[in-house]
Amino acid sequence: MRNNNTDYLYYRQLYSNQYYGRKCHIEVILSNGNIRYLYFDRYRHIKLTDKLKYATKFTRKPKNYEQYVAYIKRMYKDALVNYVVTIEVKNK
Repeated sequence: MRNNNTDYLYYRQLYSNQYYGRKCHIEVILSNGNIRYLYFDRYRHIKLTDKLKYATKFTRKPKNYEQYVAYIKRMYKDALVNYVVTIEVKNK
């Protein structure tokens, strides 16, 4: 690949069958150091789980993210809420 003076974060070949996708989740660090992940049950109630594979995945920040944070902070005092963004390579 050529080195251009662009601000692109990722470079890929022109005719590639791969693309970059965002995979985000909400991480809650409790006051005792345990890490939990936010997920919604079948009734769309907010729950926390220990395992990342069961966490609800987002592609962008939810509109009511601030309400989620306020609800979690009411349930668990002194909890830290992080919105974690990871980039993954996907195939078409």
